[in-house]
Formats: sequence, C-alpha cells, structure tokens
Amino acid sequence: MDIQSIPNLLNIKEYPESEIKRILNKELIIKLSNNENVYGPSPKALEVIKEAVENLQFYPDPQAASLKRKLCSLWDIEKEQILIGNGADEVIDLILRGLLQKGDEVIIPTPTYDNYAIGVERCQGICRFLDMPMGNFDLVEIQKSITNQTRMIILCNPNNPTGAFISGLALEQFIESLPEHVILLLDEAYAEYEYAHVSGIRYISKKNILAVRTFSKIYGLAACRIGYAVGKSEIIQKLDDVRLLFNTNTLGLIAAEASLDDPIHIGKIKYSNQKSKALMVRQLEKQGISYYNSSGNFIMINTGVNSVEMYRRLLERGIVVKPILHEKYQTCIRVTLGTDEMNNYFLDTLFGILYK
Repeated sequence: MDIQSIPNLLNIKEYPESEIKRILNKELIIKLSNNENVYGPSPKALEVIKEAVENLQFYPDPQAASLKRKLCSLWDIEKEQILIGNGADEVIDLILRGLLQKGDEVIIPTPTYDNYAIGVERCQGICRFLDMPMGNFDLVEIQKSITNQTRMIILCNPNNPTGAFISGLALEQFIESLPEHVILLLDEAYAEYEYAHVSGIRYISKKNILAVRTFSKIYGLAACRIGYAVGKSEIIQKLDDVRLLFNTNTLGLIAAEASLDDPIHIGKIKYSNQKSKALMVRQLEKQGISYYNSSGNFIMINTGVNSVEMYRRLLERGIVVKPILHEKYQTCIRVTLGTDEMNNYFLDTLFGILYK
C-alpha cells in the first residue's frame, strides 16, 4: 500500500480504531496518538453506567447538580463557580466565545494544544504566539508580553505536547503579576498525572482565572465527554448563559461522579504511568534518542527524522502517533504512554526504523 495516497493522513486520529484498521487493512493497530488512558475507567464508573442504561429515555440533568455537589466538596467551592461541559473542548470553546471579542489579543505559548488557536480565530481574536524555549514555559517573557490589548493568556499545565510543568510557586508568582484586565485560562487536563501539581483553582478568588479539568484523561472517560471549569461565579454564570441546555449526557455525568469516589483506581493509573514513563525513557537514553521531560501521560520524542515522515513510517507498521508540525520541533513526535506491551512494540518498531 502507498501510505501517502491515503486521504487526510494527518487527520487519521479522528477515525475510530476499527476504521483505521479498515483503511490500512491491518488487524493490529497500536493507537498512541490521543493521550488516552489505556487502562480504562474506574470499575465504579462502569458499574453505574450499566445500572443507568435502563433509563436512557430520560434527559440528563441540565444543571449537573449531583456532579457539581461532588466537585464543590472536592475543591471547597460553590456550585455557582462551576461550569460543566461536553468535555474540556466544549468548556474551552464556551470560555472563548463567552469572553472574547473581535480583535482581542490572546497570548499562547507554543507548541501547545492546537484547539486553542482554532477557537481564538473562530472568535476573531488575535493569537500572539510565544515560543517555549526547549519546550518549557518562560513565564517572565509571557508577563513582559502583556499589553493593554491582551485579553487572555492560555497555559496548558502540564503542557501538551512538550509535557512542561509549572510549579506551584512559579504559578502563584505569575498569577500575582497579572493585571486586572487579563484572564488566565489554565488547561489542567493532565494535572492528575503530576504529583507536585498545584491547581489554579486555589487562586480563583484573587484573579480572573479559569481552571479547566477533564474526565477524559486519567479518569478514562474520553467517550463520555465530561469536562468542567472553575472560576469566579460572575464569570461562570456569564458562560453558563451561552451553553446549550442539554450539553452533557447522563452516562457521562454519573460515571464522572463515580470516578471521583475511586481514588485508589486513580492512584494505580498514576503509578502505572510513572512506571511506563521511566521504562520508556531508559530505553530511549540507551539508544541516544533525545526526549522532553513530561509531567503527562505522553512523551515528546526527537527522532531526528521529519515528524510527518516518521508518522507515516510508523503508521505503515500499525502504530499511530502524533507528529509535531511546529517549525522548531519538526523532528518530534508525541507518543502516548501505553501498556508495557504497547510501549515495547512501539520502541522496537522505532529503533528498527532508525537503526536498520
């Protein structure tokens, strides 16, 4: 098969695994492109989903009251400070549509999650991209870049795809330096994977901060599409006014709530992720392959080969990864940490491509 002839090759991540198998005519596909939790959700979440399937004729709670109560207890906040959405993507979209006006400037350190820029441009905002030196945050440079036209700063902490992490002290100092006219959007999708992570939620009373969380990553509920934002009540209520009434689903809401009741499962996932990361890093170092230290469930690897070309060569062998297209990281790929079997298959394949 001529792999370059496949339409929308770089968008193949949008296909379900069964469709990728059909397109490539392969029985085995190792999908390491979307930073999914390969271990699955909590058994408690699966159990409540099974119990709820007999009631699918009823609409979900449009206010997500039960989940909000659980989150209020978790974070010591009020329900008016919580926005529930159809995954973190919808929550971020609501934030951008609700708070940005045409011509507003948004500072975005790059490389990072592509959807930020897409959302800003959809709102006719102006993206101001700042390079991340060696894949890390330069908070001093970000602070210096703020102007009177700056409406928002978007930080992904830990950052996707570099894995860079902002410490609690550094984050606090940065927040204290922000002028009143600037909103800080903190995407904390991978926060649970970093033991030392300090959430921006603790600072929402001080500044215009919106901390976004998801149940798609460590909680393993990507198919259920539940995310949320926490911020000042006056900001959250403004955003709540622009969301659709039934923007979530019952199965997702109850599964998210049950997941919060199973910290032991989450602890196991976190431990497994750290173990897998250490093993992969060790093998990469043995082969002299550079990588970026990551606080997420993924690693950005510099293979020395053009990222799209490496993506294609891995895809030919049944492995799907994320090619980095940023001009300064064009030889890097982002790889989700999978099971030991998946990781070993990926490494053996990568080394085979590079050294045989």
